Amino acid sequence: MTTTIPRRSPTPSHGARSSPTEKSRIPIRRRRPAPVVHDDVAAEGGGRLHDDSGGATARVFPEINEEDDALTVALKLGAAGIATVATAPGSSKNPSSVDWDWTHASTTNHHELVARHAGTNYGLGIHVGKSRLYVFDVDHPENLPPVMAEALKRDSPPFQSTRSNDRDHGHYFYQMPDGLTLGNGTGTLGGAWGEGRGQNGFVAFTPSHHEKAAEGGQYKVARYRCLRVNFSLRCTGRRSTPPRPPTSR
Repeated sequence: MTTTIPRRSPTPSHGARSSPTEKSRIPIRRRRPAPVVHDDVAAEGGGRLHDDSGGATARVFPEINEEDDALTVALKLGAAGIATVATAPGSSKNPSSVDWDWTHASTTNHHELVARHAGTNYGLGIHVGKSRLYVFDVDHPENLPPVMAEALKRDSPPFQSTRSNDRDHGHYFYQMPDGLTLGNGTGTLGGAWGEGRGQNGFVAFTPSHHEKAAEGGQYKVARYRCLRVNFSLRCTGRRSTPPRPPTSR
């Protein structure tokens, strides 16, 4: 009995044309779109804001206790990937009060944080953009656009109160979407309610002493929880969308 062994098709030599079937098996490598930096932010389509993961990995904002000193807080934030910078007493809103080149001095490194804060009375602040965060610094909650007020209430993001006499006055923390870098502008959300903090943005943080403490100023973390990605923020900068990856023909 003769057994017939099926013959394999010969591998095409250099210059030989492949069949359509063989072409379809060739993997096509697509380039990932480069991150896009935008100057301003705006609600998508001006409509209802909603959570959009954008492929980002969920992060947890650490629990901060009232008795924690600056070093303890800085180490907790550093462990969560949140970069901080030291601030001099009485200059809580000035990120360069201790390190002039503060954008490079901000760090999450354990040893650097210990060396900077141990035995000092420094306050601290968060380098927002370096930490891949976006912060809504709300000074006038009564002027929030309805779509923004709705989203902040629904999302209940990590929140630092900056006024003891106004429970909604403060910093609302969100995670920056992957592949996107937002500036400090507020776009179509306007500015009557406050300011945005994105790339190279800075916010003073507990246990720093608020310069307007006599008027109810404070830095007190009133809520901590998982960081949500910016609620489907879109931008009004020079480029509104990343370039499309090449497609196969």
